[in-house]
Amino acid sequence: MVSNACFVLLVILAICVTGDGSPQVKYLHVRSDVRMRFATTEITSVMANNQNYSTDVTFNVYLPDQAFISNFSMIIDGVEYGGEVKEKEQAKKAYERAKKRGQSAGHVAQKPREANKFKVDINVAALKEVKFTLRYQELLKRKFGIYEHAVYVDPVTPVDDFLIEVFLAESKEISYLQVPPLRPIDPTVVYNETGKTNPDAEISRPSLKTVKVLYKPETNVSGVFVIKYDVDRREKFNGDIMAVNGYFVHFFAPTDLDPIPKDVLFIIDTSGSMYGRKITQVKSAMDQIVNDMAEGDRFNIMDFDGSIKFWKQDMVPWEEKNKADALKWIYNRDASGSTNINKALVDGLKLLHKFQLSKRDGRSPLIIFLTDGAASAGETNSNNILTNVGENNNDEIPVFSLSFGADADFTLLQKISLRNFAVARRIYEASDTVIQLKNFYNEISAALMTNLQFDYFGDKVENDSLTTSQFRRYFKGTESVIAGRLNDDSISTLRWNLVGSTNAGAIDHTDETELYDPSAVGEGIGLLKDEDIKGIPEKLWAYLTIKQLLDKRIAATTEEEKEELKQRAIELSLKYKFVTPVTSMLVVKPESEFGDPLDTSTQKPTSPPKRGGPNTYGRRRGGGGGGGGGGGGGGGASGDPHFLVYVKNLTYPVCFDVPANEGEKLTLISDPSRALEVTAAMIASKDHYKTGELKTFMGTIFIQSRFTNVIVTPQYIFFNGQKYLWTNETRILSSNSNLEINGRGHSLMIKISQYQQFLIKRSLAGKRPTKVDYLNFHVVIGKGFSKSVTGYIGKFMHLKAKLRHTKKNAKGQTVGKLTFTKPPKQRFVEHAILNFRNNMIISTVPCWVLHHKFI
Repeated sequence: MVSNACFVLLVILAICVTGDGSPQVKYLHVRSDVRMRFATTEITSVMANNQNYSTDVTFNVYLPDQAFISNFSMIIDGVEYGGEVKEKEQAKKAYERAKKRGQSAGHVAQKPREANKFKVDINVAALKEVKFTLRYQELLKRKFGIYEHAVYVDPVTPVDDFLIEVFLAESKEISYLQVPPLRPIDPTVVYNETGKTNPDAEISRPSLKTVKVLYKPETNVSGVFVIKYDVDRREKFNGDIMAVNGYFVHFFAPTDLDPIPKDVLFIIDTSGSMYGRKITQVKSAMDQIVNDMAEGDRFNIMDFDGSIKFWKQDMVPWEEKNKADALKWIYNRDASGSTNINKALVDGLKLLHKFQLSKRDGRSPLIIFLTDGAASAGETNSNNILTNVGENNNDEIPVFSLSFGADADFTLLQKISLRNFAVARRIYEASDTVIQLKNFYNEISAALMTNLQFDYFGDKVENDSLTTSQFRRYFKGTESVIAGRLNDDSISTLRWNLVGSTNAGAIDHTDETELYDPSAVGEGIGLLKDEDIKGIPEKLWAYLTIKQLLDKRIAATTEEEKEELKQRAIELSLKYKFVTPVTSMLVVKPESEFGDPLDTSTQKPTSPPKRGGPNTYGRRRGGGGGGGGGGGGGGGASGDPHFLVYVKNLTYPVCFDVPANEGEKLTLISDPSRALEVTAAMIASKDHYKTGELKTFMGTIFIQSRFTNVIVTPQYIFFNGQKYLWTNETRILSSNSNLEINGRGHSLMIKISQYQQFLIKRSLAGKRPTKVDYLNFHVVIGKGFSKSVTGYIGKFMHLKAKLRHTKKNAKGQTVGKLTFTKPPKQRFVEHAILNFRNNMIISTVPCWVLHHKFI
């Protein structure tokens, strides 16, 4: 989470190569066109696969919750293959079928666990070049009076031609503009960008309503590229309306209103799972929040575990004496016991209801509910909890839920908040947790209006088409947006009415606003064509409608209602070609243009291009993965670690087995000069070889460097003393290293430095009683090792080899005579058989099999 308090539109393009050699990334361009807050961003990359077999490449594109991908295409051999939006499961099955046939195929699907991550899998055919284009669209949300457009710049591999280009066009003068220096990638790093400017950004102002920004750094960079802006807001009740081609979008952001005094009840989980760092962070956040409350506010605090306890028996005014007493009470809280979510919320609502009945002074009541777990005491059935909360909230009090950490029941909290006039937010357990909590409170702490209702006069608007036009709260610095269809697209103005409540009392405001055509400003400039620009109001209407249908689906009470909402969302997603949580996009090169895929089990290998340096592969005999993409080792699906290693000047890798015993530790890489040590502890399954020996596997991998200490087992990951789960998608950065867990339980990436990057994969036994859970190890980037590096993988880092001659043996196998040279001038000869072996990434590769005595 970014630590400042502005809206973030994030694009993270990470290139993960899963073939045996990195493809060449010729260029990477990111272009954005923002018209009336509606941002269209296009990512274009050209990649060349220089291998003689197909290579999988994974693009991870991180987007905010509200972004929908709208186009995905590949150009192969000069022919463009466009993406087709399908229901999610249909697209996934079609992609897998194409991939098995060896076709070039791409698949875009929203990850089910996190709404803000999209994965693009590209299978690049042998010796081919692919141009990859991905486009997505989103409405920028206004926070704290600012719109923000940001691109996360963290290329995994060097890119020669890299640029970001952004064009902004608004209906009013752009009154505030800032392009600060790159933010740190690590959101926990304290960073102040106030008043600062990015020196590598070229900024031009074609007019008062438009901006062009070009960012083309001379060197490879890593960070978050940001553009922040706002528009002129001189009118008290701003009402910009964009309309063209029969659709309109109404933006509303009033000014010069005083906040409505609030009654806020904080409900804080103090169960046993909050013990330690979590409860300390919550106390620190509450200290800041209580100190920053406004005069005239009233508040109370409840802590709960298996039971509940109020600080006071009523809501009390925010004043110095009560503030000091509240903070003392907070800091005396201890974490223990179970989690009674039902009682905490029901009793909290009862307290506010009683207080509202006695006062009735037009204040804005709300609950902020924080928990890190699931219901484990009292009523634990989710449906019953939802019913009880709803039945006790006749006052329609907003319940904002904060889901703290990976173990919280976010699904339940989403339903609680959506059914009770609010939203749920994830709070990540990290060093910036206090900032996350404080920023969320700041977003909702100042309500300027309540119970807003927008209406449009006459028969100019198709009322059944309107997106949400009723809003419980309007918070300071935000924006309300309504979209719909026009019955008459020839009109030039639209008359509308707003009723609601402010601090000064009820309002009933009527206005007539001139309609704005987004194509009237910045014509011929930017990413979009004129017809694309004229289609923005309709696209925005569809986008908002789908988003609201998906929210209603989460809050729905019956399966029939959920299915109806899902089908309506699918219908609109397919019509407007949006990748949403219920659809995916597929692009496949037609099968008729391909021959049959290479059957490496029966055909002779063709020569891949020579490589410029050592790379290492690990594989598992008899199935399962292995290393790939530069370096690795594995712990054998059939037992004993098996490795593939590329050696300089040798066309094919060498491969070898390492016999091992249970409990034995193998040194994979040892480089004392670089203070790097990688070892693996062996475990045994219940399977035996024909000789009667138990089959062994890598059970634990240890990585130790100057700044990093990593222990990986099939169950847990320990990174610099912190424990993580395989199934929690995580990115952790420290001084000179970082950890990335993919969240699907399959793999993790450890970056020791820019020269050393390791991939670890795990294989689970499942229900097979004779099998064990084990690990595979793979060196993605293996440079910068000293001459003294050793280990089963390390010893190959500085070797050179030459194939002297080949011949056929009695079995028809190819036998090669290999000469190895080790610096400074040590030479040795080995005979090896050319064979095929599996590795961690692609199915099979040709390799020279070395006898383990050589190793």
